[in-house]
Amino acid sequence: MLNHSNHDIFDWNPSYCDAVWQEIIQLRTEASTRKFWRCRTVSETFVLMYSPPATEQNDRFIQFAEMFKRYEVPVPTIYEYDLDNGYFLLEDVGVEDFHTQYELRNVDHCVALAFSCLRNIQSINEPIIPPYERKRFVQELEVFRDNLCFSLIDVNTDVVQSYFEHIVEEISALPKVTVHRDYHCKNLLVRSEPPFLGVVDFQDALVGPITYDLASLLYDCYWDHEHATIEKQIEIFWSQGLAMQYREAITHQEFSVLLKLTALQRLLKAAGIFVRLWLERKQTTHLKYVLPTLRKAQDICEEIEAVRPLGLWLQREVIPVTLLAIRRQN
Repeated sequence: MLNHSNHDIFDWNPSYCDAVWQEIIQLRTEASTRKFWRCRTVSETFVLMYSPPATEQNDRFIQFAEMFKRYEVPVPTIYEYDLDNGYFLLEDVGVEDFHTQYELRNVDHCVALAFSCLRNIQSINEPIIPPYERKRFVQELEVFRDNLCFSLIDVNTDVVQSYFEHIVEEISALPKVTVHRDYHCKNLLVRSEPPFLGVVDFQDALVGPITYDLASLLYDCYWDHEHATIEKQIEIFWSQGLAMQYREAITHQEFSVLLKLTALQRLLKAAGIFVRLWLERKQTTHLKYVLPTLRKAQDICEEIEAVRPLGLWLQREVIPVTLLAIRRQN
């Protein structure tokens, strides 16, 4: 193999293809230790993934890829792998992500594709998928508390602990389905041929709240959907995407509130993770998303009376100090 990179993966010689790469493009940095390259031969395109065995669950990645394929979820085909070194040769399932398409004003088309795929994901019923346990929701809010509130800005969270507990209680009681867990605009790709969609970063899937992936999609940490768009898409999903047995058990308004509480938990967790990337790895790539993510969380709180004081706390005690802290880091 021609050595176009100083990474050891380019010393690997997969037998699936003639890996004389004509072009190599390193893909975006994500919030994990994995690395990706789009590699083109004369006639084909592949993705090389380095997934460090010490930090990533590569056996699960293989298992889940096969499982999602069985349920017609368009995840990448794994052509070849070297588990000892964490090397993978993958199908290229799309060049443009939803973020790029959103910028071209193709939001409704993209969300319709995501809804169609979501029905397949939620239909998965396999014992190998772990449950999204209540304690995990608690631990994820502790990521926000420990990294952003304590380490970055030194703000005590005792005054809002009861609201954290309310959020966890409400979303833990929701009906359970398989959830992707990172169903957002950077993990959903557009393709020119059927199925017109590619789904990546699926290996952390769990059986969790039925609202979870929809919350990830509509309250995206990397894109600001207009409020009217969010409300319209919630209505569409409730009337068309949500299975009848759930629509009979819950009103549209109740579903909307529970979805927003799910998004609130996820947004706070994400803000904590983005800060942790900087504190632990000196990785600044996600700092620019911290404040927009917190403001989305604040907006949700303003809509829901039960957590409105949490929104005021974010507005007064967290967001201004976080802004100053991030400015100092930059």
